[in-house]
Amino acid sequence: MAFTGFSPELLDFFMGVRLNNSKAYMDANREVYKRVAREPFLALAAELAPVVARIDPALEVRPERVVSRINRDTRFSKDKSPYRDHLWIGYKPPKTRASEAHGFFFDVTLEGYHYGCGIWGEVRPLMNAFRDRVEAFPDTFRQLLSEPKLKDFAVGGDLYKKDRKPEIDADLKPWVNRKSLFLEFEGPLGAGLFTPQLAQEVRAGFEAMAQWYRFVMGI
Repeated sequence: MAFTGFSPELLDFFMGVRLNNSKAYMDANREVYKRVAREPFLALAAELAPVVARIDPALEVRPERVVSRINRDTRFSKDKSPYRDHLWIGYKPPKTRASEAHGFFFDVTLEGYHYGCGIWGEVRPLMNAFRDRVEAFPDTFRQLLSEPKLKDFAVGGDLYKKDRKPEIDADLKPWVNRKSLFLEFEGPLGAGLFTPQLAQEVRAGFEAMAQWYRFVMGI
């Protein structure tokens, strides 16, 4: 199944979940969910998989393994809402927790769509190794950051209050003093979300971030 863009009905479905987060609503809209959410996400995941596998062969790319479930795991959460009002694609190493991993991602929420890559969650071994690489090769990292193709991506990840590498130059501290680190593009809920060209946009974005990602991951 080729990706043909999301339907505006996807946002209606997400809003319905937000306003009526119940089994009764989901049971009544199960076929809508499959048609406007599950199937298009699987199709997009399949189209993005080759570029992700080329950038990092260690990541899981099978669509059925990387598209999130609509059901929430409420066992350890105070929020007992049974369903999500958003979905995502998460290309990460097999058998890693979604909240503590690295790789590439794409999501659609009622506020917009996002895609990016990096380390999310506090994965200390990966972040410590990244900090050591920046310390050893600061100019290489600066050159990556100066690439015009990264200008539309924002840096994310919680900051430490205390310097992790006090000796590193000030311009690099916003990158190394983080518990996690990722680049992210935020798109509006506009017409671009509803066309096949969205797959091309996200593929191009992943490729634009490839060298930065490889440096961060040391591959």
